Amino acid sequence: MNSKKMVYALVLFCLLISVYAITLHLKNVKLKHSLENLQSDYDILKQNYDLVRTSNDELKQDYGKLSDKNTVDIQRALTQFRDFEINVRESMKWFTLNRNINASSRYTDIKGQLNTCMTLDNNTCEIALDCIHNINEDNKMEYKTDDASVARDDFLKSLALIYDQKGGDCEDISLLFTAEYNYLVDQCTAAGVKRKKVNVVTNDQDLKGNYMYVVCGGFDPQEVVSGYGGHCVVALTKMPILLTSDVYPYLKEAALVEPQNGEFMFYMDDTEATELFDDGQPAETLFHINTVITNNDLKVFYNWGEEVGWLGFSEFLERIEKLKGDIK
Repeated sequence: MNSKKMVYALVLFCLLISVYAITLHLKNVKLKHSLENLQSDYDILKQNYDLVRTSNDELKQDYGKLSDKNTVDIQRALTQFRDFEINVRESMKWFTLNRNINASSRYTDIKGQLNTCMTLDNNTCEIALDCIHNINEDNKMEYKTDDASVARDDFLKSLALIYDQKGGDCEDISLLFTAEYNYLVDQCTAAGVKRKKVNVVTNDQDLKGNYMYVVCGGFDPQEVVSGYGGHCVVALTKMPILLTSDVYPYLKEAALVEPQNGEFMFYMDDTEATELFDDGQPAETLFHINTVITNNDLKVFYNWGEEVGWLGFSEFLERIEKLKGDIK
């Protein structure tokens, strides 16, 4: 291993020391902790990535001073990185496991009731969101603060825990609502209906889009039903959000629905209650969407530093993978 490669390894080692504790914490709680803490974790990860990138040139100048005695430390750093990578991938897997109520046997009875919320007609399938809300209400799935149910503020619960505790706060209700909706979509497609023929209504109002995601952020409390500035609801997009680069173009025209009552709120391009910002565009107001939960990732709008924009776990792994490749 030449000196230049060892420099890159030490750079990576510095990064791992600063973020490894965070990722172990993510694994232990399986990413069911507060959205505020998740935002903080992203901030720390991003800051360390920027630090590594900006200090890299300085470290390169000193590579001639390094020797083979650093090899053990380098190998240890690589091992720690692999552990870090596994932890983050397990965290991403948590979102996949909680995207559909089919993943939990607790929802067997509710699934039967939810089937009344879909209507098959020729080659189309209609899903009524107000019906999903009514089913949850009948099953006593209701809003409750986390400090009342788990003695912890802003705790993102799994579907199993939401069922056991009969609800949760806004992000929990939104996660449940999305998982129930995804179950119904699967029922539609299993009946032979194409995804583009799945129609969404609420209170007899047709909505645009049929891909649902949990979105959180700041809302003008005078414009939303919750009466709170920070809130989580669900969004319907016309196209699936697969990459972080999909967030802004697909969400900017999305229909937002309040899962706590099943009612349509507004379209993102026709409201002053909250705003959506693109990469490179600093948020000019606290009332903006800053978090999106997709089928396998968490997308957060990073509003500090040089690289303002959306960042997901998947993209962060790609960036670190590139650094790791420099020392192989």
